[in-house]
Amino acid sequence: MLHDHLAECLEKKGLYRRAAERWAKVMVQLSDDQKRKVAAQKRAECLRKARRTPVSPVNLTEIKQAVNRLHSELGMGFEERRVFRRYKGTGEQNTSGNAWSKKC
Repeated sequence: MLHDHLAECLEKKGLYRRAAERWAKVMVQLSDDQKRKVAAQKRAECLRKARRTPVSPVNLTEIKQAVNRLHSELGMGFEERRVFRRYKGTGEQNTSGNAWSKKC
């Protein structure tokens, strides 16, 4: 069995790209073909572990459709919002310019 303390420590820490580089250096220094093959396998395993999982692209259309569907179910859909836009209130209008001011 082939051992390299530095490469194994890097693997334990999850630094697989650095460990693969270290295994490549070890592979060059070896004189036995069988040991080179083992080092190459360990390097290939580190490179496999270093690969990132592919990220699926976000489809914003599906998200928007889901939000619109939820709004309709809750009574907040497009048609329901139009009702509030046509609403004519019967209360007093605030003419002070500050819509947030309270009457005392």
